[in-house]
Amino acid sequence: MLRRILIGLGAALAVGVVGAGAAPMPLHATTSIRFPYADSSYAALGSGAGSVWAFVPSNGVLYRYDDRSGRLVARIRLGPTPSSAVVANEPEGRVVVAGGFVWVADQASQRLIRVSPGSNRVVAQVRLADPYDVALTSGAVWVPEFGPYRVARLDPATNRVMSSIAAVGPTSAAIGDGSLWIVAHRSDQVLRVDPKTGMTLATVSLRRGSGPEVARFGDGALWVSTPGTNSLTRIDPATGKVAVTIPLPSGAQGGLLAVGGGSVWIENFVGVYRIDPHLNAITGKLSVSHPGQCGASPLIDAPCAGPIAYAGGSLWVYDPVGKRILRVPSA
Repeated sequence: MLRRILIGLGAALAVGVVGAGAAPMPLHATTSIRFPYADSSYAALGSGAGSVWAFVPSNGVLYRYDDRSGRLVARIRLGPTPSSAVVANEPEGRVVVAGGFVWVADQASQRLIRVSPGSNRVVAQVRLADPYDVALTSGAVWVPEFGPYRVARLDPATNRVMSSIAAVGPTSAAIGDGSLWIVAHRSDQVLRVDPKTGMTLATVSLRRGSGPEVARFGDGALWVSTPGTNSLTRIDPATGKVAVTIPLPSGAQGGLLAVGGGSVWIENFVGVYRIDPHLNAITGKLSVSHPGQCGASPLIDAPCAGPIAYAGGSLWVYDPVGKRILRVPSA
């Protein structure tokens, strides 16, 4: 539901500045996989274990695709189908493959779910309040809980909450440079935390109204989507400061990230952009167009480009209007 909220806020706060330089190279999908399972416009994507994983919060099912052939190889029911009241609230989810498991943060069921890619079965689940993302460190699983304003620390051996870290509306967590990085959406900040002690080491303040949503670490930097200003922010872990902010071309306010193939990828509802981390510049754009059915507007409810994931040498993009998953080669 946060992405719907961001649309209205971002429309009022977006900088609307197009980055300088040559126009990004058009990117094209080479494979289109039919995906009619989502009853709403949201399906979370994750990658790992030779697969692309698509989770639909509105029906409680995780779909597994082979990342080479694009073939559907498993349907994994994570729990009962949510009630119509829950579905009406447009629940979201995140899928992270790490530590030999698939982790699903499911807002609809208010649970963190662990799936074994070996058996395609649920092996553990933990009830949490408003889980938004998942990150793993040695001996700990970290789950931002947006509503309670905390990041829960779970023991993967017992599946119990051991402690928590306070954060103002946390929406994402990432691991990099020996630290745990937490996105505090409602305070426009990123917290750098010592994963061994749980102590906050530093606070990185972002532009007011930037509405940070997702953080991922790659190529020696922390990348944070800032959809409130329709941009991507790079934080240098050596200095603990914002190194650069990369404006995205006109669009709505998406903000899901993927790292892979030597690039950083970000969607903003209308398109998906490839960023060269060495140039800090947009070098490619995938346009997913359905004329008259989606576009850049404060009232947009059917984004053309949704969640993304990188796997098997390609970027995978969920197209909710077309009810399909697209494969875009990174080379």
